[in-house]
Amino acid sequence: MFSENGASRFVRLQGTFVDDEEIERVADYWRQRQKPNYLFTKEEITKQSSMNAVEDDLLEEVTYFVVRQGSASTSSIQRRFHIGYNRAARLMDMLEERGIVSEALGTKPRQVLVSEEVVHALFE
Repeated sequence: MFSENGASRFVRLQGTFVDDEEIERVADYWRQRQKPNYLFTKEEITKQSSMNAVEDDLLEEVTYFVVRQGSASTSSIQRRFHIGYNRAARLMDMLEERGIVSEALGTKPRQVLVSEEVVHALFE
């Protein structure tokens, strides 16, 4: 039985159970019939994920931006650099780890803890 959000009555749904082994067999069958055409190689994905884990290429620009602004918020980084929330939040975490901005203050922007001279020394 299924109750859709806001619905007053239940709906009876019925389907089949497909276990993991059967899914693997079907996937293997199609892989044998035609070679998969992946968008990215495993090496490209591994390289990109390790690069993201180390440092974002926008970190320096974002650091100067928040220091010049005098405060930092994830939404301001998103707007200024035209990036998504996840990347902006990751950059904010990097700034916090490096001691450039304060911890989150609820919904208020974070305080900048260093001067532009200190930031300049960090990136040279």
